[in-house]
Amino acid sequence: MRRGVKYFAVALVLLVALPARADDLGAAVNSVRSPDLAIDGTVDGFAQAAANRIAGGQSLIHSNLGPLLGTCSAAGEVIGYGSDVSAVMNAFANSPSHWSLIQQSKWNAMGTGAATDSAGRLWVAIVFCTLPTQSVAPPPPPPTTVPPPPPTTAPPPPPTTAPPPPPTTTPQPVVTQPVVTTTTAPPPPPPVPLAVFRVGPILSVGGTISLFLGASPFLPPEDWQTFDFPTVS
Repeated sequence: MRRGVKYFAVALVLLVALPARADDLGAAVNSVRSPDLAIDGTVDGFAQAAANRIAGGQSLIHSNLGPLLGTCSAAGEVIGYGSDVSAVMNAFANSPSHWSLIQQSKWNAMGTGAATDSAGRLWVAIVFCTLPTQSVAPPPPPPTTVPPPPPTTAPPPPPTTAPPPPPTTTPQPVVTQPVVTTTTAPPPPPPVPLAVFRVGPILSVGGTISLFLGASPFLPPEDWQTFDFPTVS
């Protein structure tokens, strides 16, 4: 060994990007939310760079999402590490803040990054994006061609016919009928209803039974006739 020369053992971290793991990560995200998110190329490259950075630094430090705001109107990121994709997704599910970010309905695109270190740990970064929607005006409707009106033909004039001769009338004699006046006899007076005799109560006064008969409704009770019959004791 030469004097004055020192040797240092340097531990190197081996970073391996795993596109297949990134694809599995995107499928795992879409399986727990709706609607599915498409992979955007710009966002996907940003997420892979973030995964390489946290794996190399062995530290979970979020990315500066400012450069994405030219592509996305809104952006979000979740990062983590574990033995595989399933372990990382379980860790996200057990964290309400991470799970809420994954479930947000405003996202319409995402990018996924995955890298492993020399210890075999999987480091992942998922970046969500809201791509601005472009409103495309519908094409104008085709011009409407108005068909020309059908040709009009004037009807032929009616045939000229001579007016029929006036009817020949024979004068008829005028007959005057005599006026007959009919005299209507006045209606007969209504029939006088028959007198109805009413039998009054039978009373016993001084040993005599009195029978009261009265013609109703023409005779008042005081004009009734009284017939006395002796009683036999």
